[in-house]
Amino acid sequence: MYKVLVAGRDESDLNGIRWLLHSAMTSWQVETVNLPGELIGKIETFRPDLLIIELEMIEDEAHYHFIVNVLNIVKPSICAITIEPTFARAKNAIDLGVNDLLLKPISPEILLKSVQRIYRKNHADKKNLPANQIQSERSIGYTHLFLNSDEPIRPLKSFGLKSESVHILPELYQFLKSYQWKRPLFSFVLTEMIVCFAASHDDINWRQEWSRFLRDWQTMSHEPIVIVAQDSNGNEPIKDQYHLLKHRMEISFYIGFNQIIDNRSDRDWRMIDPFLTPEDQQLWVELLAQSDLKGLKKWLYDEFLNLNPPYPDPAIIRIRLTSILAQIRRFMLSNKLENPSFEKNYLQLFQEILYCPVIYRIIEELILFIGQLIENVITRKNPIQLSKKVFHYLEENYANPQLNLTEIGEKFNKNASYISYVISNNYHKTFRGILTDIRIRHAIDLLEESSLSIKEISSQCGFSNQQYFNKVFLKKMNCSPSQFRKKIEL
Repeated sequence: MYKVLVAGRDESDLNGIRWLLHSAMTSWQVETVNLPGELIGKIETFRPDLLIIELEMIEDEAHYHFIVNVLNIVKPSICAITIEPTFARAKNAIDLGVNDLLLKPISPEILLKSVQRIYRKNHADKKNLPANQIQSERSIGYTHLFLNSDEPIRPLKSFGLKSESVHILPELYQFLKSYQWKRPLFSFVLTEMIVCFAASHDDINWRQEWSRFLRDWQTMSHEPIVIVAQDSNGNEPIKDQYHLLKHRMEISFYIGFNQIIDNRSDRDWRMIDPFLTPEDQQLWVELLAQSDLKGLKKWLYDEFLNLNPPYPDPAIIRIRLTSILAQIRRFMLSNKLENPSFEKNYLQLFQEILYCPVIYRIIEELILFIGQLIENVITRKNPIQLSKKVFHYLEENYANPQLNLTEIGEKFNKNASYISYVISNNYHKTFRGILTDIRIRHAIDLLEESSLSIKEISSQCGFSNQQYFNKVFLKKMNCSPSQFRKKIEL
């Protein structure tokens, strides 16, 4: 039985439409709903083949999205009615994927012709649908992704979606399921990607559909995603299509996210040596020994960021990067760069190489880490330069009452005792003495140039309380802060 749900605010209109449909199409089951709050529940329970809806029933954007979600599940044909001949209403109708849009007032003849035309089209579509295509729409399951099947499930178009962070996949999957597509999609969420299939329709430009989906996702979320779109050649089982999707998805390692990868992409990887040659190893030893960060950066860019298709297998690139990391490890050991901060960064970089989804971010992190190591070696060879950097850091952060040698050591990747030795050797004062001098100097400036209270000045200059500030100031200047300010005023 063909089921029709009529949704509108005017109960007399609903009764008239119900009578019209019962009179003309006696075999149809027709029900009505006139309250916006009951519309979603009625669609879910009645599951109509045709929904005749007054667009003014949609109360707000939130209500609209709930309705779209339900319609994507039930998938009725839709005949929309509106009293407003506006662009906004037309856009609502397009977004809902309506089969027809009628403007009030509507004659019974026009309404009846519209719903009969929709019914005939649906009946013809189902009648003309090939048996193997009907089978494909009913029986695609997770097992087809991993096991060969003798069932004739084709022709199909297959698609893949992947988020840069796997934690976003559930959110992406919900957005995908609630999206308004021109044709049904059969979606399967996996641990690292989402796989979709659609029956082949020549009248659908899936590239445009996915471009629209990507734009809408970007307006809703800042999380980057990549989409793979490919056509089946009619002979490939779903399992093979899935493996090809996975292969093409890995191209995002080189080209990044927020784009669509189509079936023009190469199917085969280019073979390269996964390890550094002896010449490359020697070059790395020399560039690291010379602290030539510019040369190392150029080598990394040329080697990894200027690749053209066909690309190497990303797994081979990751192995090659670990070979480079081994050279960096030798440099760390030979220069005794084994403090906890460097060890932590080294292990994090190793994880990036293994799991980061895009190569340019790995190279960026690699260059930053090498830069830290080289800077540490240079400053250790020139302690005067290190002491100047520490002094500048104190000038920038003196207002922090918690500032101490431990924080300075972590900042410059040095032992706190070594920092203390270097700075006292260069300035002939202890770390605490230098920091106190800087704070008192800034306090004097504020006493002379501002109307701030003594308490406010002590706080802004990094002293934990006013009493301690008064004590230190008195010791340095032979007068209290208030006495110093009075002398200025005289």
